[in-house]
Amino acid sequence: MIITHLLLAVLWISWCTLHSAMISLSVTCYLEHRLGQGYRFYRLFFNAVAVVTLLPVYLYGQGIDSPLCLIVQGPLQTVRIALLLTSLLLFVMGARVYDLKHFTGLRQIRQKPFSLSGDTIPFKTRGILTVTRHPWYLGGIFLIWTYQARMTMADVMVNAILSLYFVVGAMLEDRKLKKTMKGTYDQYASMVSMLFPVKWLRYLLKHCRLPVSTRLYPAHPVLAVGAVVFKADHVLLVKRKNPPSQGVWAIPGGRVRLGESIQEAAQREVLEETGVIITPREMVFAFDSIERDGFHNVRYHYHIVDVVGDYVSGEPMAGDDALDTRWVSRQALATIPVNEKTKLLLETKFDFQG
Repeated sequence: MIITHLLLAVLWISWCTLHSAMISLSVTCYLEHRLGQGYRFYRLFFNAVAVVTLLPVYLYGQGIDSPLCLIVQGPLQTVRIALLLTSLLLFVMGARVYDLKHFTGLRQIRQKPFSLSGDTIPFKTRGILTVTRHPWYLGGIFLIWTYQARMTMADVMVNAILSLYFVVGAMLEDRKLKKTMKGTYDQYASMVSMLFPVKWLRYLLKHCRLPVSTRLYPAHPVLAVGAVVFKADHVLLVKRKNPPSQGVWAIPGGRVRLGESIQEAAQREVLEETGVIITPREMVFAFDSIERDGFHNVRYHYHIVDVVGDYVSGEPMAGDDALDTRWVSRQALATIPVNEKTKLLLETKFDFQG
C-alpha cells in the first residue's frame, strides 16, 4: 500500500512540474523565438498535453485501494457546501473577466500570436480581480477539499499536493506578470491579495462597504471631483498618498460615488482627506487625466470636475488618502512639487501662483 501511494504522489508531482514548466516564462520565450509563427499553436498544444497526461494519473489514483481517513459530517457539512459553492462562484466570476479564447489557445490560432515582449492583452482589474489576483487557483483549492464528504488517505495526499501546486502556480504567475508588466503589476499586487482575500476583507471591515475597484486599468473612465478652497490668501492642498500623482501636492478630491452630486462628493472628499468643512459652489474646471503603461494600456482614466468651495470650519489634518495637508501661501507654492493641472487651475482661474 505504501508503494502505491508513493507512486501516486510521484505521478501527481511529476504532472504538476511538467504543467508548470511548459508554461514558464523561460520556456515560452525560448519556444516563441524558435517556433516563430508556429508559436500561435503552443497554447492549444499545452492544454492538450495537460489533459492527456492528467487522465492516466487520475485513473491510477481511482484504482488504488486506500483506507478512509476523513469524513465531513454534522455542522461541517454546511461549511463544506458553502466553500464548494464559493469555488464554483470563483470559477464563474473568473470566466467573466478572463479572455477564455486566449486561455484555450483559440484566439492565437486566428490572429498574430501573443508576444511576451509586448502585452497585447488588456490587463484587467475589475470584478473578482478586485478581490483576489488568482480566483481560479483559489477556487481550485476550495473545490478539491470540498467536492466530496468522504476522503481516503490517497485523496488527502493528492489534495495536499494540488494545494501546494495551486499556491506555487500563483506565485510563478505573479513573478511572470511582474517581469512582463514591470512596476504596473507590483502596484496592483499591493492592493489585492494573491489568493485569500485578506486585503479585501480588511477594507470591508474598516470602511463597512465593498471596494468597487482597484482604480487600475478601469473598464471605463472614472468620474472624480476636486475642490478649490481658500482661507485668507492660502489655498488648501493635500500631498497625495496614492497614484496617480503620488507624493505630489494637489487640491483635495476623489471619486464620485453612485448617487452623489458633484457638490456632495466634493464636500465629502474634502472632509475625509483634510478634516475641513466646506460649502461647495459652482464648477470651475474640468479635464481628463489619462495614464498609460509601457504597453500602451490605459492604467488610469479619470474625468475630473473641480468646484469652488467656501471654507466653513476645521483645521487641516491628513486623512487616509493623504500624506499631508496644509494651507499653502503663494510663496510656499513655489517651493513644493505641485500637480500640473492644479497649478494650471490656480494660475488661470484664480491668479494664484508662486
